[in-house]
Amino acid sequence: MKKTLLFFLTLLMLCLGCTLEPSGLSYEEIAAPNPTGFISLNNFDSSDTIALYNATDFEYQISINQGQIKTIQVLLDNTVIYTGSASGKFSLNLDRLNRDPKKLKIEFITSSGTGSLADKAGAENFQIWREWILAVDVSSPTTPVLSLSKENGFMKLNWTGYSKPNFKSYSINVSYNSSFSKRINITNSKENYWIDSAYVGNVNAQYTVTINALQSRTSTSQIWNKDVQEFNNTYRAADSTVYLSWRKPSFRGPFKNYRIVENGIERLVTNINDTTLSFSLKEVVFKKNVQIFFSL
Repeated sequence: MKKTLLFFLTLLMLCLGCTLEPSGLSYEEIAAPNPTGFISLNNFDSSDTIALYNATDFEYQISINQGQIKTIQVLLDNTVIYTGSASGKFSLNLDRLNRDPKKLKIEFITSSGTGSLADKAGAENFQIWREWILAVDVSSPTTPVLSLSKENGFMKLNWTGYSKPNFKSYSINVSYNSSFSKRINITNSKENYWIDSAYVGNVNAQYTVTINALQSRTSTSQIWNKDVQEFNNTYRAADSTVYLSWRKPSFRGPFKNYRIVENGIERLVTNINDTTLSFSLKEVVFKKNVQIFFSL
């Protein structure tokens, strides 16, 4: 019995003195989550600056490679102006643009999409955003500078053009001797001139040019062309002859004729260089007026 017990104790001591080592290592590296997203906004995907000249509607689209979008918001200078889903629309009206904002930002929070316990518990999230610099100009158009010139015998009205994207039209009001004559509307921003095909001169002409921009923004300027006809007449009682003289018109382009009407009798002079006319009155009665009208 004793020998047997001694052998057991010796074996136990030998076992307690052993060092056990694993035959190999087995583990798996977990990659850090790296969700990526893309924010598309109107036609500004390749630009970091947005020029705004009037109220504008925006449409955005968000896509991600993994995870689930939780919240989306749009900020204007760090003030939230819109919250929505993966796609949506928002507007920047004049009230907001008049405050001269500097930055537009779209940001969203998404889960990691790794499937980890933290992800499933909602504790593993990422924030992704994109910003645009805003160049805002919603001021009224600059007052146009007007000038008059002669081109091929016609009056030409010129003014400084307006080339910003919020251009709408040019409006021209024409008056002769303070009486309204016509209104012209031009929708080509590069066409900052107008030919007056009716004005021969010899009367005062007033031209008013208005630049019309979107959102009812306007700017107006006026110019006058003062050109009064010099018309003279002499009467010779001995033979009842009237002698008339006048000044040649400033603009020969629209000229058709000189028209003289004496007591209903019309006389036309078609040569622009003929600036005198004489004729005998058909009927001369003592103390009775003779009316002679001259026009171009």
